[in-house]
Amino acid sequence: MTWTFARSLLDAGLRAPTGDGDVHIWPCGRVQTMVELRSPEGVALLQLDTAGLRRFLVRSYATVPAGNEAAALDIERALAALLGNARG
Repeated sequence: MTWTFARSLLDAGLRAPTGDGDVHIWPCGRVQTMVELRSPEGVALLQLDTAGLRRFLVRSYATVPAGNEAAALDIERALAALLGNARG
């Protein structure tokens, strides 16, 4: 199973409990962040280093600024692949 969620959810979860549905994120003390992923098969609870997550977010926002995520996607290619008509 693959979970996909917005960086904004991860960013918000560093400061306060957040999430809806299959993904929930919350701070755990000053140095850890919890990520809970749910599926019909069960629950995965991940404890991650908050400083590492912050570094990841800084780098990802430097690469693709907030609000510009759609510009970084090739929607036509993704749809073609999804529909089985992938262009080379």
